[in-house]
Amino acid sequence: MHGHAAAIQAFGLSNGIQMTPEAVFVLPTDDHEFVYLDRLVRTLHALNYLTRPTRGNLLLQVHARHVLSVPADHGLAFEEILRPCGLFPEQITLEIDTSRIDDTAHLVRAIASYRSRGYGIAVGNFGHSQLDFGLLRELQPDLVKLDPLLLASTRPLRRIIDCLHQLPSKVMIEGEDSRTLKKFATAAEVDLVQAHSPQRRLLHADQPGAGDSLDSIRDAA
Repeated sequence: MHGHAAAIQAFGLSNGIQMTPEAVFVLPTDDHEFVYLDRLVRTLHALNYLTRPTRGNLLLQVHARHVLSVPADHGLAFEEILRPCGLFPEQITLEIDTSRIDDTAHLVRAIASYRSRGYGIAVGNFGHSQLDFGLLRELQPDLVKLDPLLLASTRPLRRIIDCLHQLPSKVMIEGEDSRTLKKFATAAEVDLVQAHSPQRRLLHADQPGAGDSLDSIRDAA
């Protein structure tokens, strides 16, 4: 096992109906509240991670609006939260959907700041709308997560993965469709599989269980 990935499960207070993660992030009324909420969610994930008997790296999503709303010193406030808990940036990989950030210069500065503090960097949803290898070469992410739409497309995946490895970046896939996992989990080109059973784990692609059928149980985080 390589580590854990965190996800939100939120429910309405009055009706108990489960909300989507994106529904949670429409609640803040301004950028200050949004940054606070995004950081709070990641802090809860980190505290849950500390209860795990096995560790490894923790993959946490940073919302694109958070990246854009913070003017400088990205990752400093979260580091100050992590260290009293006994966690360090070197144990955390931050996943960012770069396709939702139009200000490339700001994104590059933010990634440089995160990296200078020791965080790993992951680019999420790669290939959802376009294959921007130029941006990836500038960001030099440690990990690239392929979007399900890319996996289901007719694009030359082997060649795309080869290009990602040349950056160099590790390649990860995720999905609840066990057929998708079985198709790619045993391929030498894929480095990690994000599985959901019994927790959201990050498995090496050649690890036993990486291609097993997934159930719907997820982290309480």
